[in-house]
Amino acid sequence: MVRRRAIQVVAMVALAVLAVLPRPAGGQDWIYTVRPGDNLWDFAHRHFIDGSLWRRLQDYNEVEDPWRLPTGLRLRVPVHWLKEQPVPARVVAVSGEGTLTRAGTASSAPLVEDALLFAGDALTLTASGSATLEFADGSQLMVGPSSVLRTDVLSAYGDGRGMADTRLRLEQGRTDADVISSPYPASRFEIEAPAAVSAVRGTELRVAVADHGAAARTEVLVGSAEVSGSGGSVRVEEGFGVVTRQGEPPGDPRVLLPAPRLTSAPIFDRVPIRVGVEAVTGARAYRIEVSRSPTFDELLYDDVSEELTLRGPDLPDGRYAVRLRAIDDHGLEGHDTVEPVVIDARPEPPMLIEPIKEGKVRENPTFRWSEPEDAVGYRFQLAKTEALATPLLHLDAHQAPSLPLEQPLSPGLYGWRVATVDRSGDVGPFSDFQSFEYRPAPESPILDPAEKGKDEVAFRWRAGQPNQTYQVQLARDRAFSHVVVDEKRAEPQLAIPRPDPGRYFLRVRTIDDDGYEGPFSPVQVVEIKPENWWMLIIPIFILLPTFL
Repeated sequence: MVRRRAIQVVAMVALAVLAVLPRPAGGQDWIYTVRPGDNLWDFAHRHFIDGSLWRRLQDYNEVEDPWRLPTGLRLRVPVHWLKEQPVPARVVAVSGEGTLTRAGTASSAPLVEDALLFAGDALTLTASGSATLEFADGSQLMVGPSSVLRTDVLSAYGDGRGMADTRLRLEQGRTDADVISSPYPASRFEIEAPAAVSAVRGTELRVAVADHGAAARTEVLVGSAEVSGSGGSVRVEEGFGVVTRQGEPPGDPRVLLPAPRLTSAPIFDRVPIRVGVEAVTGARAYRIEVSRSPTFDELLYDDVSEELTLRGPDLPDGRYAVRLRAIDDHGLEGHDTVEPVVIDARPEPPMLIEPIKEGKVRENPTFRWSEPEDAVGYRFQLAKTEALATPLLHLDAHQAPSLPLEQPLSPGLYGWRVATVDRSGDVGPFSDFQSFEYRPAPESPILDPAEKGKDEVAFRWRAGQPNQTYQVQLARDRAFSHVVVDEKRAEPQLAIPRPDPGRYFLRVRTIDDDGYEGPFSPVQVVEIKPENWWMLIIPIFILLPTFL
């Protein structure tokens, strides 16, 4: 009995000694780097749940002088000594419009840069809005257009550096997260969507609400995430994504589609810009985003298209970044392509008025175009379409918004374009070449003398170009108000039964293959005499004695 009592006393003493001895460093320790002016007493009262633990911290780190700590000393701090405190998130970037609603209130205020968010606050972004938040541990989250995000928990341990508890609720829309890696189990970063919870650590990922809240998509770009749904969870590794539906466990992770490749040049001289991409096998659509920065803290433009030429925004001239990704049949968005681009589209070219696009010109043309507001002059180019790189005419300083062409053109296809010169002397990009065909009006046919036979009269004229047709008119009067023959012929000739005797008027015109009707030829007079005209004299001789 005495022996048992002695063993119990020894055990109790041993436990008491262990309680005050420093514990070995491990995953439960927070490492703090001493700054100038730090001492253990102040440190403990600022960060610990009990300020008196400064003495145990001294022993734990074998510090000789708790009042004078060498700058740069790394203190090992047990996590369970630290107090957890609320730490707001900060809005580091805003684009477009959004509102901030404080917890417990119904009123909202415009979302602005440097605004602080506390637990329970909510963000609402419009279809053209986006915002980037920064949390206590340095993690960042971009909230996309048409999104609603609530901050359920925003707290940190100690001063929050490296250990934070961040729990967010995405009710609508999508987010891009860049979560700082932390070795401490107390750290947490969760994004809850209506159908799933994505718990992450040291990860770049996207979370989106799909199908009007019936599903959630999680895409992991760097690191890994634990995605939980109804009745199950799955670990999603780097380069994979998963779709989770309401009331179901997460689906099987799927490989994300590769980043698409651009086919368009990085300099755009037209707005809105058009960005071309190569087709990605398995893609049903593509997302395009535009930002001022390659880090995409803010979105200036966001759209999804099923086409391989993606419409972009109408932005001021400058340098931007374009981000593209392919979207698979499950709605999962693949790896990003990020490219720097330049918009250099000002001053914008005028609108070309005439000759119209792909029109036909019958006379030497006069070119006309619109007048941009700041224009003081124009550059003009005219070229054969088969040799656009070598203009037939180039003018650097033409002032009027029109140009009558003095040099004669030969028949053929041409293209013309105009650039604007503004008040500051800047020359903008040329408009696209506008093509037209110069085809002079058909010449009037040259008529041969009519061939008058016993039973018919034939008309012939000089042939025109291949595929041209002809209109032949024969009339009783020179004004052609009494037309007796009006025919269209494919051949340069016409034969008609011999008409009644009298005077007739003949004209012919050429019709091009596009239906354009040229001018009529000069009028030719055709006399049709009786076949036995001498018999007309006999009645005169018979009747002559009557008058004598």
